[in-house]
Amino acid sequence: LLVDAFHRGDLQALRHATKDKLHQPIRGEKAYPHLNAMMDAALESGAHGAYLSGAGPTVMCICSGASGDIFAQKSEERQERAVTEAMRKAVKALPAEQVKAWGKGDFYIVSPTEKGAHVTFAEPPFSTGLETFGSLDGPL
Repeated sequence: LLVDAFHRGDLQALRHATKDKLHQPIRGEKAYPHLNAMMDAALESGAHGAYLSGAGPTVMCICSGASGDIFAQKSEERQERAVTEAMRKAVKALPAEQVKAWGKGDFYIVSPTEKGAHVTFAEPPFSTGLETFGSLDGPL
């Protein structure tokens, strides 16, 4: 559902595609008491989807803005800052023991890239040149 929603550009479907009924409920109840409050705040403030990233405790949200090229949008047309602020307020409103479980978490606003995950720096370097690998069907 998640891949299909991205493929079709169906932002409304992301709300359903990011609802994990298997892992998130128990992790939200037992390990990460901030999870549901943060996800609810994100969705209520305009995020298209919110979910526990990996095994946690990171909460990720998918946001957009007005239609069109994001570089041509005014900052007030974007929703990331409003979503971040709503999540920050949700954490502050939690009972003290739940805030303690959250710790001193940080908030980051990032953008996706078509390049995907890549190493930008390694010390010591991995190699002295660019390595390429074929596929099971032959050279790429």
